[in-house]
Amino acid sequence: MKVVQNDYSKPFYLKPPKVGTKQMVFMGIIFLVLALSNPYLFIGTPIYIVYIVMKVKKFNKKTNKLLSDSINYYNAGDFESSFKVIQDLLEIEPDNVRVKIIQALLLYNKEELQQCIDILSTIPQTIIKNDLDLQLKLAECYVKTEDFKEAKVIYTRLLKVFPRSPFIKEALQQINEQIKEK
Repeated sequence: MKVVQNDYSKPFYLKPPKVGTKQMVFMGIIFLVLALSNPYLFIGTPIYIVYIVMKVKKFNKKTNKLLSDSINYYNAGDFESSFKVIQDLLEIEPDNVRVKIIQALLLYNKEELQQCIDILSTIPQTIIKNDLDLQLKLAECYVKTEDFKEAKVIYTRLLKVFPRSPFIKEALQQINEQIKEK
């Protein structure tokens, strides 16, 4: 059974940037219709056009194109190309959270787990705590690098949210066994 994944089911960091052309055109049409009933609104038309041009220019910046390319490569499973583009993007925007998350996911796929942990630790906890996939990958990185106490913290937090999850219960049980063996 193939799972269909659309933009609604993807996290924010795996959605390519969009300019929102449909919404801008729709708002422009509404604005013009209102301007027909009130001629003073025609004065706002050039302002709205300048706003649209500025938004399109911002969208067409090199960083947005690189981010979009990297996300598209990642979603297509071409992790090597995505990693090359992310490296270029990190030189331009080293503090971009989306870029850091994608970089961490790519490092996770390359099994460079300690680097993945280091990058994910720089991401704000509000983002990490609200993303199940990132939490599970971070916990798995901790397990594979034998930092069982950190993994236990994450799985315990997840068990509070998903108390019936057999996967989380089993992972916690295995971690507890590993801690006892040490």
